[in-house]
Amino acid sequence: GYFHVGEDSGWDLDGLPIHSIADGIVVLNLYEPTWGNLVAIESKLPNGKIINHFYGHLSSDVDVKAGDIVKCGQKIGNTGTFLSRDNGGYRSHLHLGIAKGTYEETGVIGYYTSLIPWYNPVTFLYHTTGF
Repeated sequence: GYFHVGEDSGWDLDGLPIHSIADGIVVLNLYEPTWGNLVAIESKLPNGKIINHFYGHLSSDVDVKAGDIVKCGQKIGNTGTFLSRDNGGYRSHLHLGIAKGTYEETGVIGYYTSLIPWYNPVTFLYHTTGF
């Protein structure tokens, strides 16, 4: 009954620079035991819709803090190191989740009982950027 709501990529690339996928405001920067260091950014799309993009399993040297304004492409941190506490004890990688709505509406979880409030990051980025 649970779905993995996001895309894991950059496996085993310790310290891989991670950049924001859109302009927005950092609404969360915290450490959580299973996520490791986690950043959430809230953005308003050109069509007026609000999204939250979550970057999990980051190292402790996160470059942004809650309240910061970020630009698309701005570096926000790096992936953690292999099996470190910083990234939640996983192999190094990025978990990118993109939720529909404000941070208050979406919350922060990596697994969810429905896919309805979440975008598939690969499909979303393809349709948004054309890459």
